[in-house]
Amino acid sequence: MSCVRTVRRDERGTAIVEMAVCASLLMVLLFGIIDFGMTMSNYIAVREGVAAAARSASVANFGTNSSCTQNNLTATSGSVTTDMSDLVCLVKQKIGLNAANLYVAIRFDPSSTSYPAGTSAPPVGNGIIVCAAYKNSTVTGMFPMLNNTPLKAKVDMRIETASGNAENQVSESPDPTGQSWSWCTP
Repeated sequence: MSCVRTVRRDERGTAIVEMAVCASLLMVLLFGIIDFGMTMSNYIAVREGVAAAARSASVANFGTNSSCTQNNLTATSGSVTTDMSDLVCLVKQKIGLNAANLYVAIRFDPSSTSYPAGTSAPPVGNGIIVCAAYKNSTVTGMFPMLNNTPLKAKVDMRIETASGNAENQVSESPDPTGQSWSWCTP
């Protein structure tokens, strides 16, 4: 009779251990789905936001808000124009993620330092390149390799309407990819 009780006690202990192992594996799987799903969602937001802002820039609709969080915005030559500052804010607005973790660069193709206005060679037909890099962070903290992973997107659009102003190429620093915006070139 005592042998039967010992066997039952051992089986109950085994079930608890199996439950603990299975539950921990299920939690890791669930947290992985959440973190990787949020990372993919952020990546899609960056790509779609950059594409929408590049389309607006190609028709000289730079937006009207230049009061967003800008991370050390500088021009490659001269000063940052209002249009380019507005375009940086438009990119951040279209992406819709934390603006402090979002960095933007705007380039022209051909890669001259500005896109002149009122010259014999207007920029219509040339390209405008809009790039963004977002420093990702995890929701659950279970996958630290996803923290500060840069999610980046680059869109090159043909300029259809000139803005009428001389615009300078701009970028925010530092580039979170560590490549000094070298990936954002024509």
